[in-house]
Amino acid sequence: RSSTFENFLQDFTTAGMRSQTEESHPFNVEELIQLEALGEEVINQKQEIVDLDRKRNSNREALGVFRDLARSNNYDPHKKVWLCLGGFFVKVAQKDVKSMIEQDQETLNVEISRLRDSMSKNTAKLYSREESADRVSAFSRLKGMKPGELNFINPE
Repeated sequence: RSSTFENFLQDFTTAGMRSQTEESHPFNVEELIQLEALGEEVINQKQEIVDLDRKRNSNREALGVFRDLARSNNYDPHKKVWLCLGGFFVKVAQKDVKSMIEQDQETLNVEISRLRDSMSKNTAKLYSREESADRVSAFSRLKGMKPGELNFINPE
């Protein structure tokens, strides 16, 4: 919680039932509702990222199986394997299964990236109401480096 919000709560509880003007508090009720909704959205986005990341890890494991099959020379792209699709089991060629998983990985990566960007923007909005907004919002805009960008820092 922000210190401004804690001050608001403290003033509200000590004031009892007497009315407060907007001038005495930096927040009004509508603004608090918006901040609460924004906070809920950040929490929901974080949970969605966790769920999508679990699915991405499962796909990574499946692609690892295909790599192991290729290393042991047991990979036959035309051989059919069982695949569970939403409660149905179907036999599909290995190459098609691998292609479907790779496409799913790309879709998951794009969606996770989109959610992270949106979550970062929403977090920056929340922090903008803090007293130390300049310090904190700068960190909320940081992004991870891609492997190719690391070469610029430590060229070897």
